[in-house]
Amino acid sequence: MHGSEWLKGIFSFSKSEIRGIIVLLIIIAILLAIRFIMYSRLDRYELHTYYSNDTSAYYQSEENYTETSELDNPEKTKKLIPGQIDPNTATFKNLIAIGFPARVARTLIKYREKGGIFHSPDDLFKVYGFDTILYSATRKYLHFISYEKEPLVNSKNAERAFRIEINQSDSITLKKLPGIGTVLAARIVKYRNALGGFYSSKQLSEVYGISDSLKTELEKFIETDTSLISKLNLNSLTFEELERHPYLNRYQAKAILSYRRLIGPFTSVDQLVTNYLIPEETYYRLLPYLTVK
Repeated sequence: MHGSEWLKGIFSFSKSEIRGIIVLLIIIAILLAIRFIMYSRLDRYELHTYYSNDTSAYYQSEENYTETSELDNPEKTKKLIPGQIDPNTATFKNLIAIGFPARVARTLIKYREKGGIFHSPDDLFKVYGFDTILYSATRKYLHFISYEKEPLVNSKNAERAFRIEINQSDSITLKKLPGIGTVLAARIVKYRNALGGFYSSKQLSEVYGISDSLKTELEKFIETDTSLISKLNLNSLTFEELERHPYLNRYQAKAILSYRRLIGPFTSVDQLVTNYLIPEETYYRLLPYLTVK
């Protein structure tokens, strides 16, 4: 077969094959168009996402967006004053206006909602996506003040006068403590309920978002009434109740139930450690919560 005939054989298709190829090319073109449209809309949404004052996030619909929005108004940006933006209170729009990418602005606000506080430029670098280039571009607009709550006392006498009992305080009372806002107050209550109460103020460092330095400050204002602790009766707890406690895992819960089923009721709480059902360290953490009846 000559070369020209061979090429003709390769590129000769039936009518049905040609229709199939055309349909395939149309499908590919449609998919590429959809991909282009989706990415264009995603970028537009990111530029116009903002956080309301109650820190709940949502996307602004394209129907409500206009080209003269506050974010795109150059007159608004010109009015920015150096040292005006505090990252502890800045809105999404504020951050975008001074040059923050949308993703970094959202991440910063989420970090703040989780209890993060910006005392200095160094703290901004804890936000994923914030780097030295972004800091150089925005630092003239930034202003830092401490947003841990101001101490409720100004003297040692007043400090001794202000105390709260941690095991019966609600979130509103907890927010009176220095450095405790709505998020941390809710976390303290939730963790306290999971434990069955605090037997020491040092346990506050186990609450996510409370640093050792903040815990040390809080200890000045906290009392713990251990009579309010909910006890764990080793002879009546279910698997779910055992596993739910922050100091136990599912394997330890199973070991306790298996011992109770095979050997019989516990007569002493120290059987947990003498029979190697839980580590000694875990036993001493749990001890204030344990009882047998």
